[in-house]
Amino acid sequence: MSLLALCGAKDELAIRRVLLSEIAYQAVDGVFAGQEAAFRAGEERPFDQNWQNEDNEISTTPIPENVEVFNRITQAPDAALEPVGDIGEIRALAMRPEMGARILVQVFAPVQVLSRGNLLSLILMEAGTYTRLEAPGFQLGDKLVCIIEDGLIKFRSLHNLGRVIDTSRIFRAATDNEIVAFADTYAALFEFDDVGHFVDRSSRNARKYMASLASSGVLQDHTATSLRDASEPTGLTITVRNDRIVMPSNGGEITELMRFLNDGRYVGPVSRQAFITNSRRPAF
Repeated sequence: MSLLALCGAKDELAIRRVLLSEIAYQAVDGVFAGQEAAFRAGEERPFDQNWQNEDNEISTTPIPENVEVFNRITQAPDAALEPVGDIGEIRALAMRPEMGARILVQVFAPVQVLSRGNLLSLILMEAGTYTRLEAPGFQLGDKLVCIIEDGLIKFRSLHNLGRVIDTSRIFRAATDNEIVAFADTYAALFEFDDVGHFVDRSSRNARKYMASLASSGVLQDHTATSLRDASEPTGLTITVRNDRIVMPSNGGEITELMRFLNDGRYVGPVSRQAFITNSRRPAF
């Protein structure tokens, strides 16, 4: 199998071969094997966008329909792929080990390119003597960003995965239309002065919380009064008028209200102090 380079924009990645000598291939294969072993030294869990992985956790999620590059890697014979041209266009490096149907992927960063622009790269030869690198080269990354197998993407960091592929179908943040639908669905619970303003002032985190709330439907079980009473111990002030929660006009206040509704504010059971959190997962 070949070392593959994924080049170009995330939404239209091209697959290229990185031509290697036999000695270089054996070395690269060994590096990827070691990184795979290190990557798998953790516990796999289905991805939950409300939870930030601990160091020993691996998230798993089905490959999104809009991400086609991994299927193309599986289907494309190595010999049919063009050799990589401009190293600067590489976004990720990938290997398909000969044993087992999986793809190992590294993020590729510009700092990995040797002899960039006017910078001079030297390499150590024999007897402690350095010589100039005459052509552009690159070095491998130090870890995998993901493993593709059994129709799943397995990853540790959604942020790093987002450097390779479009993760918008994995990390759900409500779109403008979905925010309007949210406002319409809960018109009896919230009072909106201007829905358009609410859309414009909703931050990325507020949109994430709204997507989670819409998915869970948890707000259906509450009234404005019950939510106001529940918010008081957490230090969040909620204004209720005519049996509806008055939606704040300030973007930060919208985010905090949505965080609370998504169980992101709580009172510590031991300290009794109010806290906010950007990561949560059911205990059972």
